[in-house]
Amino acid sequence: MKLQTLNQKILAGSLSLAVLFGVLFVLQQNGVFISSEKEVTQDVSDIKKPDSKQHVTKDYSRLNAYSAKDLEIIKADADNGIADAQYKLSNMYAFAQGVSEDNVKAAKLALKASSQGHAKAQVRLGFRYMYGKGVEQSDLLSYMWFNTALKNGHEKAKDFRDSSAEKLSTTEIQKAQALSDQCLKSNYQNCRV
Repeated sequence: MKLQTLNQKILAGSLSLAVLFGVLFVLQQNGVFISSEKEVTQDVSDIKKPDSKQHVTKDYSRLNAYSAKDLEIIKADADNGIADAQYKLSNMYAFAQGVSEDNVKAAKLALKASSQGHAKAQVRLGFRYMYGKGVEQSDLLSYMWFNTALKNGHEKAKDFRDSSAEKLSTTEIQKAQALSDQCLKSNYQNCRV
């Protein structure tokens, strides 16, 4: 399907959302990119915002963290609550990519993304608690966030969680597992000790 025809069908509303994303994926795989994201999102305004268990997914891999323009896009999206942007910006502060290193900001952003169910951010937050980077060191909270990420489908989190478990007693592991369950059941509203 030609890009011009695709745009006409989008504007006419005759292209289903599933087909639209499938076509966009194929176009992207073949090196064709839509020049303005607004063109697409304006015509699918009936998309519901995700509930708090889901997070908006956005690909920031093509953005250059050292570009002032791209950095502003990431910061604006992070401020608007997009978990992928919060995770990306957290990593940028953690590794001084286009911004000054700031472990406290990195931890706060990782927590915001984690609180939306972002499994990679939950792993990152687990490491922050493991090493005390931007947060007070806590093996219990490290285990809890790794366990939460594992329950959200991050398979590598199991190894990280098991590493944290080596520093905890059986009672502390049970407490961390209960905290993880509580965190998930409360939809990330109650994730503290």
